[in-house]
Amino acid sequence: MYLLIVTSVFGSLAFFGIPFVVFAYGTGEPERLAALFASTISFVSVITATSVLELYKLDGENSSRIKVLVKRFSKNPLILSTLLGVSINLIGFEVPIFLSTTLHGLGSTTSTIAIFMLGLFFYGRNYGNLKMAFGLSLLRIIFLPLIAITILKFVFVIPSFESIIIVLMHGMPIAVSSMVLSERYDFFKETIASLNLISALLSVFYLNMWLYILEIIF
Repeated sequence: MYLLIVTSVFGSLAFFGIPFVVFAYGTGEPERLAALFASTISFVSVITATSVLELYKLDGENSSRIKVLVKRFSKNPLILSTLLGVSINLIGFEVPIFLSTTLHGLGSTTSTIAIFMLGLFFYGRNYGNLKMAFGLSLLRIIFLPLIAITILKFVFVIPSFESIIIVLMHGMPIAVSSMVLSERYDFFKETIASLNLISALLSVFYLNMWLYILEIIF
């Protein structure tokens, strides 16, 4: 159950999703929408995945899980950075021009560097449980996009292009950082590595298929 939850909710939305949308639709509004959806979805998925990993690490311990989780969350950089970003956004803090210009300059290189780094992450990994990893990859390849399509068609009324970006984001491969976290928490390391490799390789085909299908549906 721990593995199922982490692999289904923890997608590579920023590291893989935003570059893919940029390559497919260009910069400007598509890139802004991709960044918006990546940040909102990641806010939930990062906290969920981190919570599950912490619970997995605590499994079998007799101490109060809630107390230990709160203590660890207060020191977890993933949680702290997420909450800091949300707080800055809510209070309407404006980034100084000199810092904003620097950050935008760095951000313009994200798409190319992200794809390059994706390949480097696969070097020197131990891969195993390929059959299980392939089965888990279907969650983000087929299952989550179908759920997103169903909700967007029958529950929420959202413009077509925005709907396409949302569905694509839910179909992105598992987050590359999951390999780092699997090492940190000793969490199904070989399976996670295999899942990353399989979903990244298959994304060359299935994401382009989703682009074609979504243009018809929406």
